[in-house]
Amino acid sequence: MSTYGPEEFTLHNGSKVSIRALDASQLEKIAKSVSQFAEEITHTQEADAAFLIDELKKRWELVHLFLGVFENDQLIAYLTLRRPFPDRPWAKHIGEFGFMVLSRYWEQGIGSKLLKVMEDLAKESGINRLEARVRIKNQRATNLFIRNHYHIEGKRRQAALINGNYEDEYFVAKII
Repeated sequence: MSTYGPEEFTLHNGSKVSIRALDASQLEKIAKSVSQFAEEITHTQEADAAFLIDELKKRWELVHLFLGVFENDQLIAYLTLRRPFPDRPWAKHIGEFGFMVLSRYWEQGIGSKLLKVMEDLAKESGINRLEARVRIKNQRATNLFIRNHYHIEGKRRQAALINGNYEDEYFVAKII
């Protein structure tokens, strides 16, 4: 797992926040925060903290990087990066990621900062292709990816089941 930070940076609104890599010792705190994200954000599905702790524990060995953005010790955004095929020599250069930002912090530069830090750390560890999925109706995230030189490589029909409704996703990627 990569290490990073803490690094302080200023949001567009002038607030100071910090970004740092998190580790397995913080799983319960992470899961409680992540369930708050799921309650608030419309492009994912709510899950309770106990479920998330179990899922994070199961998947933690696949996590290559877990970045958290904090304002006064409150997790306000996070990004996870994993190597989906670490045992396949022809595909170990691929990193798959996802992130969330609490809505009151949208449009403040956090998404671009997370992408930049992730890209730098991915390069250092031999990852040179980054992939993500984004709901097609999430225009804000799609625009963020395009601004940061990600390309829409395809559309995944009915790729997500969110609160009983199927939603299409874009498959986005960037070679770094």
